[in-house]
Amino acid sequence: MGGAALANREHMKIFVFMRELIFVTLGMLTLPMQGVEFISHRGESIEAPENTMAAFKLAWAKNSDSIELDIHRTADGKIVVCHDTTTKRTTGTEGKLSEMTLANIQRLDAGSFKDPRFIGEKMPELAQVLEAMPHGRCFIEIKSGEDVVPALAEYLKNSSIPKNRLVLISFNEKALKHAHDLLPDLKSYLVASMRKDKETGVIKPSLDSLIASARKNGFHGLDLGFSPLIDAETVKKVKSEGLEFYVWTVNKTADAQTAMSIGVDGITSDRAAALKVELTGGSTTPSPAQN
Repeated sequence: MGGAALANREHMKIFVFMRELIFVTLGMLTLPMQGVEFISHRGESIEAPENTMAAFKLAWAKNSDSIELDIHRTADGKIVVCHDTTTKRTTGTEGKLSEMTLANIQRLDAGSFKDPRFIGEKMPELAQVLEAMPHGRCFIEIKSGEDVVPALAEYLKNSSIPKNRLVLISFNEKALKHAHDLLPDLKSYLVASMRKDKETGVIKPSLDSLIASARKNGFHGLDLGFSPLIDAETVKKVKSEGLEFYVWTVNKTADAQTAMSIGVDGITSDRAAALKVELTGGSTTPSPAQN
């Protein structure tokens, strides 16, 4: 065999080897992406008014895996869905949720601040959202503190909604612990946002302290604000402690792609349905976490 033929043969072997290496590497990179849960933050709030039935229905219609919402206790002991402690930002009317009855809250327009076509949208009661939920899970964020927990526990204990479709989350460790103790069948994730001090370089809260809090209280995982502080080692460390790892609020495709590649379990986004289509090809198969 001539020198040229031998050289061509060796070049072909190298080409085949490199091609297979690339395929294997790409396959390994995509493994963590399987089963990532896409969660609509306050519903599909990029298009519809946050925390309204319009936003939740849009998320379900667009096949987002799950929804996230915020809850407060009203003056008459009901559970209303709203992010803020007051009605001002989303209704234009000043009012403190804890000092208003559900009926008075629902007289307000919580839709037109987003777009005139949503005029008349109300702040829903938690039961209204959960009873309409056709698929996936609902991440219930306890915003107001422990005052809402007894009413929440009573409602969910008597609800026919499967417990594996409900998740408790909160920044408030004490409130989340109270809810977890009353509702041990529900998964619970501690919410936090790690930040680095510009002067000292110290990260607070530290990852170690968050892991310790989750383990001490029996929580199932962490739900952290996505930032450059979160990388593959962060996720690996959390998961090595037997905890799940979720991130919020991720709206850019590139950021979501990064989050998926480092192995997060779920991504909360104002545009979760769109991200799901962009990054998974629009699969209609529910993630393992929903089954």
